[in-house]
Amino acid sequence: MKSVVSLACAWLLLAAPSAFAIDVPPAEITAIAKDAYMYGFPIVESYRIQFGYFVNKRDKQYKGEWNRLQEAGPDSVLGADLRTEPLVITVPQVEKARSSSIQFVDLYTFEFDAVGSPASGSEPGNYLLAGPQWKGEKPAGVKRVIRSETEFAMAIVRTQLLNAADVDNVKKIQAGYKVQPLSAFLGKPAPAAARAIEFPQPLAPGQARKAPRFFDVLNFVLQFCPVHPSEKAMRARFAKIGIAAGNRFEPRTLSREERDAIKAGIADAWKELAAYKANETHAGTRAAMTKADGQRMYLARMAAAQGLEARWK
Repeated sequence: MKSVVSLACAWLLLAAPSAFAIDVPPAEITAIAKDAYMYGFPIVESYRIQFGYFVNKRDKQYKGEWNRLQEAGPDSVLGADLRTEPLVITVPQVEKARSSSIQFVDLYTFEFDAVGSPASGSEPGNYLLAGPQWKGEKPAGVKRVIRSETEFAMAIVRTQLLNAADVDNVKKIQAGYKVQPLSAFLGKPAPAAARAIEFPQPLAPGQARKAPRFFDVLNFVLQFCPVHPSEKAMRARFAKIGIAAGNRFEPRTLSREERDAIKAGIADAWKELAAYKANETHAGTRAAMTKADGQRMYLARMAAAQGLEARWK
């Protein structure tokens, strides 16, 4: 199997490059923009949600800081920043009559793993959540290593509430979950922290449907999404019009013809999604997809991400 600073601010992770010159004809710009938009919409939508949950303290949806488990009613949520080191998630014993699980979702919106009933039963244990750059081995005392393709991920912890009188029991179970850096779990000094990030303000729901600035946000998030081997050629094609990890995508530097071609590509992506959904009645019904659901099928992921957008505006 396989989530508040102005966009005018420079990214801290990579130096902003000079204005990018597009050297392909308008028809090709439109075709590339369409495919890049379908590819990027789930990523940008995932970032919007994680920004609201873990970055913007003024957002009504704000849950708390990265790498700390936050209660959200009978559920809990973890925003995982895996750039510095992995996290160890401790799962408590849960009685077999009660459903409990942890769902792991990356920036692509892939549900890349799961823990708990029915995935791995109700037994307690420690699980290591690691990012794509971690090269270590499974430490003693850890049941399994869970790998995220992206440097940021989200974990949703669900504990079944059996009835109205069951709230205190659920809270006791929630108190048994624990999240700590790998260094703390091993009793070793922490590694040097990853650089601080100025997270750009995401586009509001609806804005991403028309604004070429969408690709500036996408370029920022792609810094934390190492290229999958199956997508190298596709990412190289996107780069022809300036869509690449860490690039600044500045619509103001484009000619009017180029901007119109980009907007046409975005419009074509939504037209193709509408046709897909008209013919695939199951599309967009899941909030997160596994790689087994479609082996990186981009329209299916875009449809699922549209469902997220509709539920959280």
